[in-house]
Formats: sequence, C-alpha cells, structure tokens
Amino acid sequence: MKKEIFELFFTKHTLLIFLALDRENWNYAAKVRHEVSALTGGTMYSYVTKRLKDFEDLGLCESRVSGRKHEYRLTPKGRELQKNFISLVGERVREDFRGEKHEY
Repeated sequence: MKKEIFELFFTKHTLLIFLALDRENWNYAAKVRHEVSALTGGTMYSYVTKRLKDFEDLGLCESRVSGRKHEYRLTPKGRELQKNFISLVGERVREDFRGEKHEY
C-alpha cells in the first residue's frame, strides 16, 4: 500500500491534480484537467479521472453524479493531506511547473 501511495503522488501531473481540487467546493474533472493542462502543456482527461478515482479509493476525495458529470471534493482526510503538501512544497508550488505565478 505504501508503494502505491508513493507512486501515486510523486509524479508532477498527479500532484497537480490533487492540488487543483478545491478545498471546500465540488470540482468537475474537466475543470481539474483544464487547470492542470494549463500548467503542464496537456493532460489526458482519462488520466485525471483515473487519479481522481485513486484518490477516492484512498479516502482523500468523494464523488457525486450531477446530471451526466461526476463531481469531486476533498474529504477531511484529503484536505489535511493537501494542507500538508502545501506546507511542504510552498503556497506557490504550481509556478515551478510553468514559470508564472499562480496563487493557491
């Protein structure tokens, strides 16, 4: 289990997907993909949805169906982990991936 968690989070795209999730509100996978793609030059929608499912399986986010779309939001456990990642890497972690400043 620890190996899977390590491999899940320590890739650029996966970490950005996790950090792109709003702390309080529901997020569409397409919105998350768009934000990550803007920072990385492109991310497959299927990759984003797979990672969101992985986060859900780990209890870090929850999902609901809204019409034909799935929405995701962080659980309390996910918010705590996101907070810890931000404190570890800094509030402006995303600017490292693009060279532009993005407030988080």
